[in-house]
Amino acid sequence: MPKRVRNLLRLVIVAVSLCVPLSCVADSTPGSELSIKALEVAASLAQSLAQWTFAIFGGSVAVLLSSSHHTPRDTWRLSYLLFLPAWGFLAWSFYSGVQVQGAYLAYLFQFSRDPGHVRQTVNSDAYDQMLGLEWGLLFLALWLALYLYWRVLKAPEQRNSLEDPDQQA
Repeated sequence: MPKRVRNLLRLVIVAVSLCVPLSCVADSTPGSELSIKALEVAASLAQSLAQWTFAIFGGSVAVLLSSSHHTPRDTWRLSYLLFLPAWGFLAWSFYSGVQVQGAYLAYLFQFSRDPGHVRQTVNSDAYDQMLGLEWGLLFLALWLALYLYWRVLKAPEQRNSLEDPDQQA
């Protein structure tokens, strides 16, 4: 057997022999402590996603209220209606994030003594929060794609048709 293969086998054996006792230590931690840490991480994730939701919502409102970008004048203006379902999904995402944090606090204050129920609630609400955020972003991305299509292909035509012939000289 070549020397390199033997050294590699020795390394694998040493790594496995070190990892087995460490996995036993990890398994010996109490289940309640592990579930508290998991709930803490889930609440932290929910808070981060809620902050992103607020930032995205604020940015979309700023786009609508600002006058620094070109706005379509024809039926392309209807693309702005895509903000409504996006805001609905972002609101659903935010609400679900609040529910995750509420379930975590209920578990900490022992309002809910069943950790399985709390875990199920947190999982369901965290999934709803991520799903709402993804759908909200999908509608905003769809609006952005329509706006870029209009801006690149249609806006120059509108600009040329509105220019005064005397200013072109």
